[in-house]
Amino acid sequence: MTKIIAMIAALGMLGTSLTPVVAAPSFDGASKVSDFSAAKKKAKKAKKAKKAELTSDLSAAKKKAKKAKKAKKAELTSDLSAASHAKKAKKAKKMKKAELTSDISAASHAKKAKKAKKMKKADNVIVFRIAA
Repeated sequence: MTKIIAMIAALGMLGTSLTPVVAAPSFDGASKVSDFSAAKKKAKKAKKAKKAELTSDLSAAKKKAKKAKKAKKAELTSDLSAASHAKKAKKAKKMKKAELTSDISAASHAKKAKKAKKMKKADNVIVFRIAA
């Protein structure tokens, strides 16, 4: 058991003493890494800007399409409204005409009824002719 603990401790010391030497970058490698990092950041920034531009273009296009759709819908609504008003006016005119016709026919029926009543009265009277 003590041997295992001693080996773990030795490996632990070995690992901590070698790590800074291995992990420490060389002078030439550090400048290249920072150049890559800067280039990556620049590329990423350009990509983001391009994406934002595309998004704004799409957004503008969507707004324009939406506005055109709204205008078309308003035009259709006004056309439908005008058609509806015309239809209602036509219907009102038809109703008025039908009402006049019914008034005339009602008057005609009343006249005929009066005439029929007169005729019926005349039928009830018996006329005698006396021959002289």
